[in-house]
Amino acid sequence: MHKDWYPLWSLVWSRDDPYRYDDEAFLDLETGEILWMDTEEGFSQSSEERDRIASQVNSNPDRYEWIPPLAHGDHHDIFARFLKTLPERIPGSCNTASIGGFLRDLEAHFPDESREIKEGWFSFHGDCRQVVRGGWYSGALGGRG
Repeated sequence: MHKDWYPLWSLVWSRDDPYRYDDEAFLDLETGEILWMDTEEGFSQSSEERDRIASQVNSNPDRYEWIPPLAHGDHHDIFARFLKTLPERIPGSCNTASIGGFLRDLEAHFPDESREIKEGWFSFHGDCRQVVRGGWYSGALGGRG
């Protein structure tokens, strides 16, 4: 695994299928690097760059393992589990339909506690994504990686 895996894997598992899914990610089994490819032309890569990456991945299928995005429902499940760790008065007073709405309401309704709770969310979310990564890595690669 690449030494700087945390920020990269954090981005991999922040992709939300089908809502925030603008790129494909592939694990290079030889180097441990993550290779990114836009799902559509014109996001951040030129069509030439996108074609080069697609050719590289397609010509070396044993070297690159596709990393699926996290399903939207899985993101919500992580958020729901986090909400259960808080005193009932906090989620009961905030919009819990989305993390963005929750964090905005948290700041408005609980300004003295919001920083600590936000830090708790990012830590909890990061820990959950590590578990997802570990499960995917061992399951998808079957000991190859």
